[in-house]
Amino acid sequence: MKAKKLLALLLVGVMLLSFAACGGKDKNENEANQLTEGAMPDSLMVEKVGSLTTDNFSTAEGGLYYQDETTEKYGVMSLDGNYDTGAIYTSCVASGLYFKVAKSVNRRVTEPATLNDTGLIDGRGNVIIPEAYAYIQSMNDRYFLAIKATKIVGAVERALVAYEDGDLSKPRSTFGANADDDDLFAGEWFVYDKTTGKAVPGISGTSDQTVVAYGNFIVYNDDTDTRHVVGPDGKELEHKKLFDDGSYSIEGKVGTVYDTNGEKLFDYDLASYIPNAVYGDYYSASVYKDGASAYVVMDKTGKVLSPEFSSSPSFYGDLIRVDDTVYDVTGKNVIKGSYEYIAYDSMFGDYYFLNNKETYTLINSKGEVLFEDTEDKKKSIYTDEFVAYEKTDDGNVYYSYKDADYTIKGYSFAPWLVKTSSTNNLYNIVNVISGETVLENYNSYTYTTVRGTAYYVYAKYNGGTDIYLIVNEAQLKELMEKKDKLLDDLIASFEKEGITVTVNKETGELSMDSSVLFGGDSAELTADGKAFLDKFVRAYTNIAYSEEYDGFISKTFVEGHTAPTADATYASDMQLSVDRATNVKNYCVSTTEGAAVDSFVKNLDAVGYSNSQPVYSADGSVDMAASRRVSFRFMLNIDLIN
Repeated sequence: MKAKKLLALLLVGVMLLSFAACGGKDKNENEANQLTEGAMPDSLMVEKVGSLTTDNFSTAEGGLYYQDETTEKYGVMSLDGNYDTGAIYTSCVASGLYFKVAKSVNRRVTEPATLNDTGLIDGRGNVIIPEAYAYIQSMNDRYFLAIKATKIVGAVERALVAYEDGDLSKPRSTFGANADDDDLFAGEWFVYDKTTGKAVPGISGTSDQTVVAYGNFIVYNDDTDTRHVVGPDGKELEHKKLFDDGSYSIEGKVGTVYDTNGEKLFDYDLASYIPNAVYGDYYSASVYKDGASAYVVMDKTGKVLSPEFSSSPSFYGDLIRVDDTVYDVTGKNVIKGSYEYIAYDSMFGDYYFLNNKETYTLINSKGEVLFEDTEDKKKSIYTDEFVAYEKTDDGNVYYSYKDADYTIKGYSFAPWLVKTSSTNNLYNIVNVISGETVLENYNSYTYTTVRGTAYYVYAKYNGGTDIYLIVNEAQLKELMEKKDKLLDDLIASFEKEGITVTVNKETGELSMDSSVLFGGDSAELTADGKAFLDKFVRAYTNIAYSEEYDGFISKTFVEGHTAPTADATYASDMQLSVDRATNVKNYCVSTTEGAAVDSFVKNLDAVGYSNSQPVYSADGSVDMAASRRVSFRFMLNIDLIN
């Protein structure tokens, strides 16, 4: 096995097993043990996709959310920061890919009308469920349950109302935020389809009834306790045995299993093994004979894969656990041991982490032990050629290839990424595949995952945040080729206008010397500077907003930079950098030169970086003249990424 693959597995294992030892992490860093899909990439690409003029927000799977310090109201932004609802909500709670929001007063009151205020939006502000419900919860990947309050069940009367006519043998269901909520309530439920954002027609019920979802199907009991099975169109279906993934079986002379779309999968013998639960690609099936149940593993063609087991198996990808033994799905004994925890995710491919509280073991699907370690060991070694993780006596943690010429000191930030110390309490992010520093000199970082192997990383500095997408290079190959062509076309356009713009094809930065635009340390544009910007806007918009690149750019940022002189600090230079970027932006907005200017200025924003991002000469020293600059940087439309 390649060392790179082993490193990925080990880093994930370290994140699963050793986060307590690392310490000092942001909340989102601690979520790195929530593994994502995707194999180890051969290379990673870092693309800046946005900037925010705030560092006061939290990350969630579906977007960003924040609270305005003055109004104390909440807003939601898209992951790339290019859409913002504004701070218009009195409450906002992240819920998977969505946000539960409300604009009305606090829910903790005694009138049902004020409870009916919660809705659901996505990270771009699209309304999934209107603000008309007291409580919303996810049922499965397809449906939400939205509940209107019809009766408050407060702390005083809860014990009486929670039972029908005070009869303790007849419990009555209630809804509420949690078991300790003083404002539980009885109510009426509706089901919303996540794919359409609309309520499933024709079905609703009360808190006295049960409602669950299986794949595309909704199952509920009505007032007469009659069971109903309906699809997303609200049409009643035959009574069926439903599995968790929405597949189902119908039993007549034989049993037949169908997928969630009604396509036949296989028949089964009612006198033999009958499927009773689904786990990914497999069914657990059983038969009762000789006074006891016997269990087998069945695939989705109905083929019995394993021998009989006397106990029901637990499933972990392509492995199962029966009592104290782990098998593959064909029943081959993989490894024996009383493992209380088995970690499986497609991140691992064919690899599994087993934990019995004393020993951590990594095996492949053949049962071959690739790595074994105890909690108190300081070094993790996969092979004689390779050391990936070591914790020293002083508490420092290192990541490296044993045969590589680099060692990374830091903490696991995300799979394949390590957070390391820089200078002046700033931090870097290092790619453990190559040892390359991919982000540097920021106050802090948080991240969220998107599309499997991609990560939005939020690099925070004083009062602002840069947003980067870190992704498997293969995912961005076509997009990067088009970006390179756009930069080449811009270079030609600038030359045609007769202006000097330095184009960094690696970072996408389009920079111009501050002395061209301003006089001395002033932020006021000179006449020559305005003439230069007229030409720049014309050259830029003629290409970037042409038909060829329509929809390719989501936003353009004007960035102000100063040089790190001996007597200047980050704080002292910040205002000048902000003022210069803002004045350039304002002039571009006011000019009428160039084609497609309206599209350009509508998506134009300004940000100042003070002296935090200097330009370096070949010998590693700071190029002071080049560091004093104003830059333009365009952000790619992330919706174009596959």
